[in-house]
Amino acid sequence: MNVAAALHAQERTSEAPASGCDQPVRILVVDDSSVVRSVFERIILRNNRLAFAGSCASVDEALQFLARQKVEIILLDIEMPGRNGLEGLPEIIARSQGAAVFIISSHIEEQAPKAVEALTLGAHDILAKPGGAANRLRFTDALLAKIDAVICKTRAVPATAHPQPATRAPEMPPTPVSGGELECIAIGSSTGGIIAIQQFLKALPPAIDCPILITQHLPLDFMSYFARQLDHHIARTVLVGRDDMPMERGHVYIASGLGHLGCAYVNGVPRLKALHGLTESRYLPAVDPMLQSVAQCFGAHALGVIMSGMGHDGLIGAGELRAQGAAVIVQDEQSSVVWGMPGAIANAGLASAVLPPAAMGSHLAKKGLAA
Repeated sequence: MNVAAALHAQERTSEAPASGCDQPVRILVVDDSSVVRSVFERIILRNNRLAFAGSCASVDEALQFLARQKVEIILLDIEMPGRNGLEGLPEIIARSQGAAVFIISSHIEEQAPKAVEALTLGAHDILAKPGGAANRLRFTDALLAKIDAVICKTRAVPATAHPQPATRAPEMPPTPVSGGELECIAIGSSTGGIIAIQQFLKALPPAIDCPILITQHLPLDFMSYFARQLDHHIARTVLVGRDDMPMERGHVYIASGLGHLGCAYVNGVPRLKALHGLTESRYLPAVDPMLQSVAQCFGAHALGVIMSGMGHDGLIGAGELRAQGAAVIVQDEQSSVVWGMPGAIANAGLASAVLPPAAMGSHLAKKGLAA
């Protein structure tokens, strides 16, 4: 079944409105296929929480449209004649004045480097157009869930329904180690987290050279490209973590997706460990097992960092880190694409500090936390 036919089939089962905030959100569709544009239009019009703003067949048409009209979400194809979606993405984001751009492509898996680059350039999220029965059944539900998260992020929500963290970040708990030495940093993130991770690691003082573990919610095929892209942008060695790999100073280890990323001391040497099994969040890799493993391995000498992402993956692990006397820093709501994961920790009272990613490094430096 081709992409257009798959979308047609899925569209017939997608009449239920997204849950969440009340006001319709204006959506622009940018795709060179007239059939795909019309199918997305019908999906949007069948949902009373969404408003179809228009459709364009090229990047240039989209830029002209955005010069005249304001939208909140853009569904953008990568493969188009002339400038492709990836080439036009930075200008589209700038012209739209902050709209959430979803990259929707037929070849996401085959073009994993482009997908990761799109996330780095500021795309909100990526989705593969449905090409088979299983994907066809899930595509619209996944799209509407992601759109709903954007609605609740960008629209005003009563304070009683969405508690805010304190305006001044609480002090980090003291560590029992002289000088506040860090032995491991564990970072968890999802939607919007790739840029945040880059900003944090670029701002992290070179003196903090302990091993860094990262669990980013991405498909398995994307992990090696994410590691290469991150390695290109920061002055640390970035590797996809493998079971029993020794944890070295100045190195960053990405969860492979073959299992959850964990660690343990073996003959006095900290090593990576692949962890398996379903978690409450059902992500693979998941943040909770990584944080729990780091808490058990390094105790108060660890630091948890939670960036932008949907859901609450990391909340359980953050609780275990804090129980061991370790600090947990979370990204602030204003700089987050989705304040789900960091917000869950902040609202549970487990955040040692709530900061934008670029400010986290200087915060640690002021605390005198060195490896």
